[in-house]
Amino acid sequence: MKVLALILAAVALCSATPREDGPGCRAPNGGGLVPVLEEFIDMVPLDQILEILLTAITSDPEVQTVMEYLSGEEFHGILLSIKNDPEFDGLIAFCCQELYLDAAYYINFLLGILGFPEIRSDRAYRAGGLNGMLDEILALIPLDALEALLNEKLATDYYLQLAFKKINSDEFGAVIERLQSNVAYVDMKDRLRGLGVDVDGIIDFINKIFQRPTIDVEKREQCLEDCNTEPTVKHGGGSIIVCGAKRSTRSQFQCVNRIQTNMKVLALILAVVALCSAAPREEGPGCRAPNGGGLVPVLEEFIDMVPLDQILEILLTAITSDPEVQTVMEYLSGEEFHGILLSIKNDPEFDGLIAFCCQELYLDAAYYINFLLGILGFPEIRSDRAYRAGGLNGMLDEILALIPLDALEALLNEKLATDYYLQLAFKKINSDEFGAVIERLQSNVAYVDMKDRLRGLGVDVDGIIDFINKIFQR
Repeated sequence: MKVLALILAAVALCSATPREDGPGCRAPNGGGLVPVLEEFIDMVPLDQILEILLTAITSDPEVQTVMEYLSGEEFHGILLSIKNDPEFDGLIAFCCQELYLDAAYYINFLLGILGFPEIRSDRAYRAGGLNGMLDEILALIPLDALEALLNEKLATDYYLQLAFKKINSDEFGAVIERLQSNVAYVDMKDRLRGLGVDVDGIIDFINKIFQRPTIDVEKREQCLEDCNTEPTVKHGGGSIIVCGAKRSTRSQFQCVNRIQTNMKVLALILAVVALCSAAPREEGPGCRAPNGGGLVPVLEEFIDMVPLDQILEILLTAITSDPEVQTVMEYLSGEEFHGILLSIKNDPEFDGLIAFCCQELYLDAAYYINFLLGILGFPEIRSDRAYRAGGLNGMLDEILALIPLDALEALLNEKLATDYYLQLAFKKINSDEFGAVIERLQSNVAYVDMKDRLRGLGVDVDGIIDFINKIFQR
């Protein structure tokens, strides 16, 4: 059963793959093996499985050790031996041409998670580091459309206006002032700057977003459109933006550089949104408006404009394979950063702000904060959910508890009796051609060593092999 949990964890990752440039090999009539597999996938709460996976990968030492091995050269060598097998290309072609399943696409996604090259070169490889990750995310974001929607909603939506008013209130300002005077917070900014995070750009960009309700948007856009004049903010009965004197070439360059920085901050914010959007839906946020209103529908309009599946893929790959991003995650998962979060949680205004979000905006801010705390491995700000068991087995137990085993078993039996493509797939897996690939793999010394290594890391290798054999020898 834990093997099934592991398999479905892999399915959860693959189900986060981008849809717009997604798998090929589509059947002309919409048939093939994919619709059958989707029936199985639809029975499993992938959002919740993905949350468990993300939390374990980013915070559980035992799971991280397994991931480190799977991302290493030894395991990569075994994958290469499979890829170079004389039967491999034929099997990939069979999946595409006979089953209408783009196996190479899903294999490439998992290889990307582990930081390995793809088995075909039809996609550009990622730039490295935090900035490379943000550049990739930024390339997916419809900036002009988001800007237009924000301006529209700030002019028309009560709940968004109320949220911005609260963020600009003295109450919220007092929380920020106390945070800014916190020595640990000042040290954190210096530490994150040293890790390549543009802390000042993040703060500046967030300030610009949330001071917008009283900004003269037309003048702001005119100033920033060509960067020929210096926008300045003047206060007096509200904040307005006015255009200053003409800039030098140097100033124009600095303006462009700041805009690029701000766009990367937007990419970072949307990366966080992508993580929060992976939060489980069935036990999901409370504080719902009785008429279905509140701030949530407005936020969902913004979210719907962003390809979160693709952003999530980039995030997962960076978190599990990019050393610079992992260093940042290691700091954010550490005690120093946790202490700063605790100082915010213990602020006298914090509970009131959480209550305001729930009671006035109908937004369960605590739910999303808890999700992000879970990603970083920290306790939740309220104890209405059971905490996770540790290690790989704890992760698999959690996933297993979410899986409707009897229903999946019944569906598999039904489809094996009725579906041509699933029958064809099982026939190929039990063929001599496929068997020859497995025999050559089993005689590979590196493969034998890998099984021993994974056993030592707590992976039930024999159980996985036995379970897979039982499925496909039916």
